[in-house]
Formats: sequence, C-alpha cells, structure tokens
Amino acid sequence: MNKVIEEFKDFIDFKPRENELKASQAPSAVFQEMGEKQALKTFKNASKTIPAYKDFLKKNKVEPEKIKNFKDFQKVPFTNKDNYLKKYPLKDLQIGGDFTGKSAITSSSGSTGEPLFWPRFPAQDFGATRGWDSFLTSVLDIDQIPTLHVNCSGMGVWAAGDYISILNKYLSYKYQHNSSICPGIDMENTIKVLENISPNFKQTIIYSYPPFAKDIIDSLPVRLIKKYNLRLVVYGEAYTEKWREYVLKKITGWKRKPYYVTSVLGSAEGGLIGMESRACTIIRRIAHKNKGAARKLFNEERVPSVIQFNPMSRFIEISKNNIVLTSMGGLPLIRYDTHDFGNLLTKEYIIQELQDSFKINLESEARRLQALITSLPYLYVFGRADYTASIYGVLIYPETIKDILSSSPFSRYLSGKFTISTEEDSNSNQYLNLILETKNGIDANEVAIPTIEKLFAEHLRLYSSEYAKLLSSAGERVHPKIEIRNYGDEEYFSGKNKQKYLI
Repeated sequence: MNKVIEEFKDFIDFKPRENELKASQAPSAVFQEMGEKQALKTFKNASKTIPAYKDFLKKNKVEPEKIKNFKDFQKVPFTNKDNYLKKYPLKDLQIGGDFTGKSAITSSSGSTGEPLFWPRFPAQDFGATRGWDSFLTSVLDIDQIPTLHVNCSGMGVWAAGDYISILNKYLSYKYQHNSSICPGIDMENTIKVLENISPNFKQTIIYSYPPFAKDIIDSLPVRLIKKYNLRLVVYGEAYTEKWREYVLKKITGWKRKPYYVTSVLGSAEGGLIGMESRACTIIRRIAHKNKGAARKLFNEERVPSVIQFNPMSRFIEISKNNIVLTSMGGLPLIRYDTHDFGNLLTKEYIIQELQDSFKINLESEARRLQALITSLPYLYVFGRADYTASIYGVLIYPETIKDILSSSPFSRYLSGKFTISTEEDSNSNQYLNLILETKNGIDANEVAIPTIEKLFAEHLRLYSSEYAKLLSSAGERVHPKIEIRNYGDEEYFSGKNKQKYLI
C-alpha cells in the first residue's frame, strides 16, 4: 500500500512542462542508451521471476546469465502471441506466477475471437498517467485550461475504455479545474453530455475511435459545435490528414491549430505506448503536403501515424520493419513482435533531412505552432502487418471471416475466398469493404447482397463482443459493404498468386 501512495504522490508532484523542456535539450542518443539499459533490466527481471519466460528461454537454449549487454539482448528470440502468450497459462506469464499485486485486468480479442487477458500493476497506471499528463499538457494545455474529458471508448472489460477512464480521473485529481465522464460508444448519451456539461468548461476533449468521433461531430448542430470548444484524441487505428482537416474545420472553422485533433498509440498488450506530440503533427502535415518529404522520412508516399514514446517505459526495436516491444508490467513483454509495420527516427535526422533535401526548417514551423521538438524517439506506424482490418477500432481477423464463410448459409454459394479493406466514403465515413467469390457454377448476380451484408454482421457479432457492442450502437452503419465476384475473377481470385486477404 505504501508503494501505491508513493507512486500517486510522484504523479501529483510530476512537472510535465519542466520534463518536456529537459527532453528538448538532451540529444536523442541519451534516450536510446537509457532505453537499452531498461530493456536489459526488464529481461533480467523476467528471466528470474516469470515461470513462462524461464521455460521459453530454456526451450530456446538461452542462458540468461550470458545476456550481459544490449548486444547480447538483441540475440534473444522474439516472443509473440503464438509462441508465448497462447502457450502458457495466464498465471505463469506474470511476475511471481500469480495475480498478487495486479490491481486491474482488461481484455482484448484474440485472432480467433478468444479473449486475451492483461493484468496490470498500479505502477503501470501511474507511469502511464505521467505520460498522459505530459501529452495533454503539452498538446492541449490541460494544466491551464478548465477541461472536460469525455471518454467515448467501448466500456467494460476492454483495455482502451478502462485505461482512458483511469488516466482522466487521475488528471482530474491533479488539476481540479478538470473533470471526466464516460458515456462510452453511445451517441445519445454523448450528445447529452456535450449539451449539458461542456458549456461549463473552456474546452472539451473527446476520446474515441476516429469513425465514432466523426459521427459525433457530424451529429452536432453547427450552431453549437464551436461553442463547446471541442478537441479530439483518437486511437485504435490510423487516420488521414484529409480526415483530420475535415474534422478540424467542423470543430474550429479553421486549420491554424491542427493539434486540436491528435492521437495516441496503444494496445491491450503494450498499454499506452506513445502520443502524437505537436511536433509529430507538424511532421505528418509536412509529409502530407510534400510527397518527397514523405518518401525521405517514411520510404513511402503515404503518410503513417507518427508518435513519440518514452523508451524507459516502452522500449522499441525494429526487425524487418516490424515493431518489437519490450515493457515491464504485470505481464511483462520481452522482444514481443507486435506485427505492426513501421520504423524509428531521431529528432536530429528529421531536422537535417527536411532542411538539406527540401529547405524546410522544422524548428521554425514548431515555433509558429508553439511546439517544442523533444528528443524522445519518433516512431512511425503504417498499421498491422498481419492482414487485420478494423472498423471503429474493432479488429477484424481473417480467421474470423473464414469461419463465418464456412458456415451456413454462406457455404452454399460462396467459395470462402475473400479480400477485406477499411475504406472511407466521399463524406469520410468509415466502412468495411468485403469482396467475396462465388462457388464454381454460381452467378454472382444471383446472390442477394443486402441479405448477405445483414447476415454477415449478425454472424460477426457472435465472434466479437467488441463488434457486438458497436453493432448495437451504430446499427446498419457498421454493416460491411459486400461485393460478389464470380469464381476465378481475374482481379481478385485468379489463383495466379497467393491469396491476399487485406487490400
């Protein structure tokens, strides 16, 4: 109990603006070295205290006592869901091999719809809250502005809703001109909150998946929307700069403060990983306007999510463009392959490349938007590398779709082959686009698409409790849009290449 009290006191005493200033003055190499030392410490701790990890190392012929430096650490095998998390009982994956000291447990859906559970120490929440404090203070000035925090995440056992609820409550303890409320994914209650409570605050921050956040903004009367001084913090999936500009124009009528719409990167297994600082927003928008800059920084013309993270709490490596995570917690992860696709950049590299190649002065742009460019590592993320689509932050796995298409009535006239993508319509509304192949001898024109769309949504509801909650709230808006192609269609199902599920 004394440890929890100390952690809470440290959070209350934490000075985020002073911390940010120091982080802007130190070179990037300092943070890299600190992160490497912490990763090695996490490995040593896990190898002594976690039954599952002890066994994992033994089976992979790794002798922990021989891992003495970071170079040695980089030879330790990767863990993932299949070779580690699903191989051992939940208690054996934890420090001490039991639930002692784990104050909270949240859930995420596995790739087959089976839930995975994530125990947490109180220290994880307090550590994340310090990061949350730094993020919201530096980006949205919550330490100075009376702020209402409106959590529109899926509530219940799921990680995002629980985590954000806790973090915002802690911030409201520290900054007493802040307060929080959790309407969840419920449009009616969210609108009531905005109408009745928001006018009492100088700004209201909505926390949500991008599509639901947009639904909220689109549902509000124009005469009121700017009165609420809305800001958005979104997560769960990437969004485009076009999407940001659409929402930004709605809530402010101008685009001079693009960080009024910002994002965080988190996951059930990794917790709160990183945040989109004002500097990250500037970098993204430069890349959006300048395809050459996007290619130089990200090796592609498309613009990824860009966040910064503290390597002392979440150490990240890159292996073959995959993001590999090491983090301490109730269920520590050591060299865990997230299957997210991305890479790391340093402050020095970004500034130099933009200046040398494009005569863009990042520091000047930062001053214009009152942003500090800190030396915490920059991580860019294109998304998952395992053919997983998403809708309103709910992950849709290929294995789930295979199972649905194998069941009646789909199996009577569909082959089971498919491709899926997350798309946006002309109004920037998100939807799942699903292309299905008929069985040989069945004409695609004979398949009733509206019936298929409704049936598919109903089946998907049974596989994913998160989608079921979304469906009950959003209804037909989150039904997939389905296109039926004939057997052997040249564009998608010719059989010339390996089946690609995600497009």
